Amino acid sequence: MKNKFISRLLSLVTIMVLLCSCRNELLTEQETHNNSSQFRPTSKTISLEQSKHKLVLKTELKKAQENLTEIKTNAFGKSVDYANGVSIDTDNVTYIEYGSNSHTYTFNLVRENAPENAPVENLVLSSLPDGTYKELLVTYNFTLQEKKDLLAGKAVKTKGKGTAMELAKGTYGGGVFNSMGTVESCSYQTVDMYFSCYAGEHTADNESEWGNCNWKDKGGYPALHITTVALVCTATTALGDDGTGGGGITSGDGGNTGGGVNTGGGVGGGNNTGTPTIPTLSRFFFYVKKLPVDLKAIINDTANADFYDGFKTYYDANYGSAEAEEFITWALQFKQNNPTISWRQFENWFLTKSEGADGEPIDNLDDVLNTIHYQNKQMPTYSQFVGAFPKLDYPGYAGYFKQMPASQIYPMVGGNLEYLYNSSGQDTGPYRNACTVRFSLAMNRLGFYIPNNSLSRQGARENGQPRYYYLQAKTAGDFMSKTFGNPTHILEGTDANNPDKVAKFLEGKTGIYVIVNNNSTTAGYTGHVDLIQNGHIPGGANATNVPGGIKSIRIWEFKP
Repeated sequence: MKNKFISRLLSLVTIMVLLCSCRNELLTEQETHNNSSQFRPTSKTISLEQSKHKLVLKTELKKAQENLTEIKTNAFGKSVDYANGVSIDTDNVTYIEYGSNSHTYTFNLVRENAPENAPVENLVLSSLPDGTYKELLVTYNFTLQEKKDLLAGKAVKTKGKGTAMELAKGTYGGGVFNSMGTVESCSYQTVDMYFSCYAGEHTADNESEWGNCNWKDKGGYPALHITTVALVCTATTALGDDGTGGGGITSGDGGNTGGGVNTGGGVGGGNNTGTPTIPTLSRFFFYVKKLPVDLKAIINDTANADFYDGFKTYYDANYGSAEAEEFITWALQFKQNNPTISWRQFENWFLTKSEGADGEPIDNLDDVLNTIHYQNKQMPTYSQFVGAFPKLDYPGYAGYFKQMPASQIYPMVGGNLEYLYNSSGQDTGPYRNACTVRFSLAMNRLGFYIPNNSLSRQGARENGQPRYYYLQAKTAGDFMSKTFGNPTHILEGTDANNPDKVAKFLEGKTGIYVIVNNNSTTAGYTGHVDLIQNGHIPGGANATNVPGGIKSIRIWEFKP
């Protein structure tokens, strides 16, 4: 009989959670049509000092710390000690607003020298009508890979991996009375909830693709995955064969739903009784804490907030590796020596990554290049090249451009080359790096036609004439040298691998940019070719952390 009770309860939970998810998808559609954020939760990472509730929060955190010291076992039954070696990270706090005057703050509990398999522990403060906060200790039992995925912004479901306990004495005693007067056993559990993006294109069904959403450029809002902490209660009396009796599921502060599920209707609008949160596990706080005083002052300067956020993202994506710490320390020293550099410029030079493989590997590429010759031509002007070069506008930076993705480039090219891209994995295949195809498209449009040879691939015909395209950046560099002569500027050898010298080299330059790697096999691609505009490169410089290093960086300035 007990097994039947558990089976039926699980079935009920599954059905009702699905209904709740559908309800929130409907609410998302409503807010889209109403052009209102009333029904939609929003989240952001802030520091305690940035919070408009910081005075109250500081009092609540002090109470929470006192309550934490009295806990001797965590939600998974393991012995814990919150009195020693545990810090509450107040620099990277997840703030969620949902409904009218309802919000939560999620703080990461950071243990110094914690093992990699340690659970993730979050302190969640959930606003109450009287202006105080409910205190929840939420513990997630994630695998190491799941932690890395979360820090890298990838999808991880929390259902079945998290549980919670209330910290404040007397707020919850482990059981409640339902409307039938029956005592029910209750525990907090986690439920995944999803809200689609502004266009409705990114939902729970394709979370792995959320990073492709262009909501920032369109002035919309992103898809959102939150965890709702729900109080699940079951009656102590077993279900009979007819299914009568039993308990319900509640997510509130004591109110039972009497056999239904309420995971926080207000998370999508209305009166909320659930507690929305997002797993918060960055250890960037500890890295900043141990920085030298001068570098700590730079990263904590409110004028450098973009640098703080950018470095935290980089640190998390690399799981706080020693290499990541070394790079960020160098970057802060660079910022110290170059105080006027903006985050946009720094990121463009030092944090962009190659698209990957630029065509099928060619073992004897240098030998083939030595056999190819071109007619000498005069460099195009800036306006001519920009007019022919495929690119995207850079919102907020008039006159500057962002890289057009390969998925948009190959349909422009068409023909056999588009077929090769589509049939070999698209953005995961050997043709995913379209930098040289972009360059070739511009050259063809300007009348500097890419020839038909063993290195080029045919696209669609134009005006009855075949058009060909190069794939390897190194081939583009060879084309530039033999067609337009020596580059205006060149950086080679150890200088091309010195970030400080690379920055000085790129600053203020405008022209065609070609970077060639030392070893295409080690790097996985031959280099990068792009437009450079006053030092800005639409696809990024691709000049740091290249496996095997850089052979040369060359720039051909445009003719007046």
